Amino acid sequence: MTILNNLKAFNAALFKPNKVDALPIHLIFMVIEKCNIVCKTCYPRTGKKILDSNKFYDSIKRLPIINVGISGSGETLLYPDLMPLIKKLKSNTNPSVNVTTNGVLLEGKAEQLFKSGIDTLSISIDAATPETYSALRANRKNFYKILKGIDKINKLKVKYESRKPKLRGLFVVSKYNIEEVSQFVELSKSIGLNEVYFQHMIFRMEMLDWKEFLGEYTADEIVNKMKEAGRIADKLNIRHNCNEWANKDDIWQRYNDEPLNNYKKCIFPWMSLFAKENGDVYPCCMLYYYEPAKMGNLYEQDIEEIWNNKKYQKFRQLIKERKHPNPVCKKCLAPEIWDSMKRYLRLK
Repeated sequence: MTILNNLKAFNAALFKPNKVDALPIHLIFMVIEKCNIVCKTCYPRTGKKILDSNKFYDSIKRLPIINVGISGSGETLLYPDLMPLIKKLKSNTNPSVNVTTNGVLLEGKAEQLFKSGIDTLSISIDAATPETYSALRANRKNFYKILKGIDKINKLKVKYESRKPKLRGLFVVSKYNIEEVSQFVELSKSIGLNEVYFQHMIFRMEMLDWKEFLGEYTADEIVNKMKEAGRIADKLNIRHNCNEWANKDDIWQRYNDEPLNNYKKCIFPWMSLFAKENGDVYPCCMLYYYEPAKMGNLYEQDIEEIWNNKKYQKFRQLIKERKHPNPVCKKCLAPEIWDSMKRYLRLK
């Protein structure tokens, strides 16, 4: 069933029918609202929502998932049922599991994470120096805690002769840290990360303002800095996504009130599903705060019912027709289709 479903999902992503015969093969879900740090580019995460692991697993266990992303609107490693849930997921369809964390608690959780069998650990750092980290996240000491946690994971990989988990450094680009993108690549290599991933800000549309996020930097300057970071990454043999920052027109439109035309690249509504801590389902992680994009709830409806309901089909149709399903999609910089397919079908 899994192979046939994968082929159907691949076909759906390419041809984009309104109704999808394949079940989703990629799943991203949030586990907790609460966070243990306060970031300058984020809002305070003090919510009390937490994923009911048993209820959630029961609702998705029949899906032929091959790729799972576990995150939180808060800090993932604060979630008490994280390790048991990962083991359940791995014992079911053995998906590739990626856990995202801010890394502050990593040293104390390193052995549990390693033994859970995760495939990728994505660590959100956003800085190459303790000074910039402190300016963004208020606590300089946490920068060194993250480095210690990464070192502990790497020592476990050496001890048990394991290539997993792959370690990915996350860096959300802003006016506060853009001067450090190349330095972050060098730091990542020196501390044993396997790849770096530079991300755009995820923001509500009413917050849209070029100078607020990127200051006086021009699109040309941003592209040139990312190209240099990419050259350094290639030289150091560390994987990266700097090529996704190569189009200056896309960069300009992203942070200005101009729609992007990336509809052909979008594959998420055809093969991926995103769920919040309370079971609410959205087409992708960019939309989780946009209530009109909610497609249903895992605890109130079967996935099959949600996956091809009228609202989901209408959403797919609008994207296919190059219309704007919502203001968030209007500003999306989706990866190239083949890059996404390689990631989600384990071709890379």
